[in-house]
Amino acid sequence: MKILHIADVHLEHPFSGESPHIAAVRRRESLEAFERAVNLAMLEEVDLVLIAGDFFDRKNIPIAVAQRVFSIIEASGLNFVLSPGNHDFYTPDSIYNHQSVPKNLHIFKKEKIEEKIYETEKERVRVCGYAFTSPSVEAPPFRGYTPSKDGAINILVAHGNMYASSIPDCPIKMSDIQNSGFDYIALGHIHNSPEIKREGSVYYGYSGSLEPLSFADIGKRGAFLCEIEKIDGELKVNAEFVKLAKREYFVCRVDVSGKNSAEEILSEALSSFNGERSENSMVRFIFVGGLTMGVELPISALRASLSSLGELDIKNQTYPAISSEYLLNDPTLKGEVRRALDLAINSDDELERETALLALKYIISALDGIDIADFGEEV
Repeated sequence: MKILHIADVHLEHPFSGESPHIAAVRRRESLEAFERAVNLAMLEEVDLVLIAGDFFDRKNIPIAVAQRVFSIIEASGLNFVLSPGNHDFYTPDSIYNHQSVPKNLHIFKKEKIEEKIYETEKERVRVCGYAFTSPSVEAPPFRGYTPSKDGAINILVAHGNMYASSIPDCPIKMSDIQNSGFDYIALGHIHNSPEIKREGSVYYGYSGSLEPLSFADIGKRGAFLCEIEKIDGELKVNAEFVKLAKREYFVCRVDVSGKNSAEEILSEALSSFNGERSENSMVRFIFVGGLTMGVELPISALRASLSSLGELDIKNQTYPAISSEYLLNDPTLKGEVRRALDLAINSDDELERETALLALKYIISALDGIDIADFGEEV
């Protein structure tokens, strides 16, 4: 059998940090990414499309938008299974209870495990899932649940967090995966790290967000196209990641420490970006480290070099790299502080030297009105 595993589509995400025009464009692109996913599923003749939560960005969206999305699902003729997440959690008045929900979309509506059986020509498939019925779920509802071992392929569609245990967004432990008894667990909630892994006999993984929402969603976005087969109780899973997003976000950290000219910094910045230079590439440069006195960041030159990008965002997290020699001859209060600490900085006692350097860092940072900076060996 074939399945398409998607999650975190976040249709109708507000994109509140963008202009109204750009926000509308990005919302349209999210819908187009879902349409590409459906077209892929139809082309590949998949048996099931699994949506692991946060299909919509919130539980109540405009009826016209929902009807368009539901019509896409209905027209495909494919079987869809959805487990509402923390953004699109199910309540009696949610969009998932509207009369326009198509018959080929099965929605789990309870905060406990439910089952749905599908039959293909070769396989019998048991799809299990649950719904967030509020913005939080304290523990995974499949913990302690064991699917029937009747020869069917057992699939779980689950929204939850495997990477944090202290917040109420359905924290999932590795032991929950190991002891689940499922063959394949389609996870949603984590937007990055699209990868299918295997723990014992259980295949599991996050497909990631379908279309990136911000610079937090870096790298390629898409879905998993999986072929699953069970022969004499032995499971075989072949999973292929398919890029479906229009946009791709990149984050490049550029350390300016030791660079003595804007040209050097520009060269370092350009070499740090190895993505496609197109209108669909969204790139953020974060400049860090000690910026040599008299050297400026090459902001204009960088923008000119990467003018074809869809978006270029620049964050300046540098601090002034001031050498000991410079400070010793500085006529300002900074120099007075450095000269006052000179004996301690050059002390034979290691603890005294470290304490004096730390004090100098604090004082210079305070005088420059910036956060406490780690000047390293440049002080």
